[in-house]
Formats: sequence, structure tokens, C-alpha cells
Amino acid sequence: MKTHLYKLTCITNMHVGSDSSNYSIVDNEVEKDDLLGCPTIHSSGVKGALRDMAEGLKPDLSENAINRIFGAPAEKNKIETPGAFAFVGAHMLTRPLRASGGNLTYINVTTPTVVNNFITLVNSFDCVPEGLKDLKPIDPIFHEKQFLCTIQDIKIEDEETAPLSIDPMQIELLKTLLGGDFALVQSFEDYPLPVVARNKLGENKNLWYEELVPHHTVFYLIIISPEKCDADIEVDKWLKDESIVQFGGNASIGCGYTLMKKWEGTNDEQKDR
Repeated sequence: MKTHLYKLTCITNMHVGSDSSNYSIVDNEVEKDDLLGCPTIHSSGVKGALRDMAEGLKPDLSENAINRIFGAPAEKNKIETPGAFAFVGAHMLTRPLRASGGNLTYINVTTPTVVNNFITLVNSFDCVPEGLKDLKPIDPIFHEKQFLCTIQDIKIEDEETAPLSIDPMQIELLKTLLGGDFALVQSFEDYPLPVVARNKLGENKNLWYEELVPHHTVFYLIIISPEKCDADIEVDKWLKDESIVQFGGNASIGCGYTLMKKWEGTNDEQKDR
């Protein structure tokens, strides 16, 4: 099989519902990874969003090709057939938090566990970006500070930060991974996602409260294709190096737009397993 690594950057706020009951004041929470506690998009949501995008490519991409990529739904006297491609759920890599005391209004923040999970997944699926092959799992010491940061003399969410003291080479690799200067926090538990009230137009009435993933949040996902497949369903045929993909469907109410980019340097055309 071949593995293809992509980066998703939210260009609007995003809501992908959890479809589960909850007893908090938030009516609609977003999907979260049960272990990491971070926003996630399950594989079925990734597959559905990409199929919707592919449907918009007709007639250049035929219905037959779409069914071969994603699978054909069951019809009368026919059974459902699986698609040739597999889609690993999208995992959050960083999310922005407010910064003050410097030239930034926000900074990308992640956790050691999220970084280490990325390293484990891309190694497991043999799609490590060329520039990140020397990136190692991290276990920084936080002491009494909430945040460890690559920038000095700033506050994040009004909290003091401390310098990130690990191997300088690893810091540079992390900057490559995370897109520049960043901060680490032990957990996002104390920094909940924003919640908005959905109002009925023309009336001072809140219909429901909805949790959102803020724009500039970054996810990554892996797509698995057959080692050999027909030219008309090759991944580059229907998924360009950069594509706008909406996640959350109708439930997103105008949100959920992401820029999906092929992660450079993975050489996925050579990744056979």
C-alpha cells in the first residue's frame, strides 16, 4: 500500500459534532480523542468530507471512479462494496491561544503527548516527512509554569511562560513540524474550546450552544491507497496538492472550511508496505 500525509489548516472556525449525549451547558460539543482529549475528526467524517469534495469534480471524475475510491452504497439487489482507499482520522497537531507581550496576537500551542502521538503514527504508517526523520519523542520539564515557549517575555492566555529547554536541534525540528515559533502546555484541560450561542434570526432567543475549533487550528491525516491502482483513481487525480475541504457538512453552518495540503517531503509515491 501507499501512504499519503496531509495537513489540514482551519481557515474558518469548525464544528464536527460528537453525536453523543452530554450533560454540560454546551449542547453541541466537537469530536474529541478519548485519550488525548483534543479535537479530532473520525475516519468516517474524513471520508465523507472528501467524498463530497470529489462529487464536486464531476464530470472530470466519474461516478464509477468515485465509487471505486470511496465505495458504493447498497442499492436494490446489490450489496455495499468497499472503496479502494482507507482514511485515517484527522488528529489535531496545534491550536492557537491568545498571546500578549510581544508582536503576536496568538501562538500555536500543542502538548508533548500530541507531538509524540504524531511521531508514532507517521512512523507506523511509514510516511515521515523527509525533514522530520530525526525528530524524537519529547518529555520536557514544566516545573511551575503552564507554558514552555520558544519566544521569551510573552504571556499566553495571561499566563507567564518559561523557555523551552530541550536539545536545540529538536526545537528546530519542532518548529518545522509546527510551522514556526510555538508553545507547549501539559494539557488543554484548562483552556476549553470557544463556545458560541446560536440565535434565532430576529429574536433575542438562544437556540443552542455550540463548541467550535478555532481557525488556524492544524490537523494532520493519513490516506492509504493501493500499491497499484488505475490511473483514473490515483490520489493525485482527485486530490490536489492544495484543496479547500469543508468538514462538518450542514451541521457546520457556514464553518468548517480547511486548506488541505499535501505534506511535502514524504515521497509517498515510494512508500510501499
